[in-house]
Order: sequence, then C-alpha cells, then structure tokens
Amino acid sequence: MFNNKSVVVYGRSTPPCGFCTDLKKLFDSKNVSYEYKDISDEEDYMEYCKYRLKTVPAVFVEGEFIGGFSEVSKLA
Repeated sequence: MFNNKSVVVYGRSTPPCGFCTDLKKLFDSKNVSYEYKDISDEEDYMEYCKYRLKTVPAVFVEGEFIGGFSEVSKLA
C-alpha cells in the first residue's frame, strides 16, 4: 500500500511520542519511504494544524489521511 507513494508522517519528538517512534521503526523495517515532519518545529506544527487533528502520529498517503499508528500497523 505504501510503496512508490508519497507518504508524510506528522509526529513529535518533544516531549517524546512512543507511537511516533514505533511508527518510524515499522516503516523502516518495511523499507517504506516517508517524510517525517516534527510538530515540535513551529513551521511543521502550523502545517499540521490545518488538518485539525488532535493526535500524532498522523499518516498521509498521496495527501489522504490514513490514520495513526493503530490504523497504519494493520495495513503495513
């Protein structure tokens, strides 16, 4: 599902997010290419806010919101 597609992950490093870390490990183990945007960074946070989401990680494939770690782990 994720191969050869544009995958963007919004996550957080400060404070640490366990689900974000687990998602990165999952994608790395499956060789999924993704762009990680850390919402601890103000610019990435402002971009994340436009989606009106309340949790991270938030995964988008080809611009479509797929879900968080629970949803994505079932698909990977």
